[in-house]
Amino acid sequence: MLKEAQSYDDLSALEQEYIALSLMAQHAEEEAKEAARRREIEVERERARQAEQLAAKERALAEERARSARRLGWAVIALAFALGFALIAAFNAYVARNEAVVASNEAVLARRTAEAAATTIASEAEYRAQRARPRRPRGRLSCRRPACCPICA
Repeated sequence: MLKEAQSYDDLSALEQEYIALSLMAQHAEEEAKEAARRREIEVERERARQAEQLAAKERALAEERARSARRLGWAVIALAFALGFALIAAFNAYVARNEAVVASNEAVLARRTAEAAATTIASEAEYRAQRARPRRPRGRLSCRRPACCPICA
């Protein structure tokens, strides 16, 4: 509308001044809008920069977490192997203990058998020794002299 008003030749000085001021106000308004748009763009650029920084930090944190998770996974695997070896060692110790108990019981049985055999042999030897000695007859059959004969002895 201002451009149309400028095309008229019969305008007074006051009208021309009004049109010039209106054009200046319109230019000032457009410049203000452009400045606001530039500020808005700058604010958006700053937000984008901050978002990129935050994303970079998040990526670094995610990578660190992934490395930690891998290390933890390897640690779990190592502990599982250690547990397996410990269980195998415990089983072997249990088997060895049972074998030792069986061997101990066999040794005790062998010792008791040997003691019983020794006792039996000693008893038999004593019995044979008693049987081999002549007995003194009861009554007056001996001469009552020491060692005169096997009966008196």
